[in-house]
Amino acid sequence: MNKHAVVTGMATLISAIMSPLWVSYYFEDYGKLRLFLECLFCQIDYIAFSECRVRGFVFWGLVGQFTLWSFRLVFVYQLIRFYEGKTSTGLLFLAGMVGETPAILYVTYSMMMGFVGHIFPLPLHLLVAWVFLKVRPPLEIATPWVNVSDASGS
Repeated sequence: MNKHAVVTGMATLISAIMSPLWVSYYFEDYGKLRLFLECLFCQIDYIAFSECRVRGFVFWGLVGQFTLWSFRLVFVYQLIRFYEGKTSTGLLFLAGMVGETPAILYVTYSMMMGFVGHIFPLPLHLLVAWVFLKVRPPLEIATPWVNVSDASGS
C-alpha cells in the first residue's frame, strides 16, 4: 500500500470520526447565541458567554451514532482505493455524497419539523481529504494497453 494512501486515509478517518456530523445554531431569549454540535462520542451545547455543556453518550446512543458515522467510512475506503488507482474520481465523489447522506436527511427532517434556527452538515473530513488530494495528488497509473496500437505500427 502506498505511504500517501495510508497517511491520507488515517487523517481522513480521524477527521471523519472526530468531527461533528452537523452543527445547529439559533438565538435564544435576549439574543444569546446557542450552538449545538453533534459528535460521535459527545454532544456539545454552547450558549455564548454563558455556559458550555458536553454530554457523553451511553453505549446504546453510541451504537446509534455509529450507524450515522459508518457512512463516512465508505468515503475513507474509497479514498484509499483512489490513491491506489483502483477507483475513479466519480466513485470517490459519490462515496463522499453517500457519507453525508445521514446528515443531509437529518437537516431536511429538522427543517420540515419546524426547527427554528439554522442547521447544516459539517463535512470536515471531506475538507481534509480535499487538502490532501491538492497537496499530494495520487500518482497517475499508466495502463499498458492504451498505446499498444501505436507500438504495432497501425
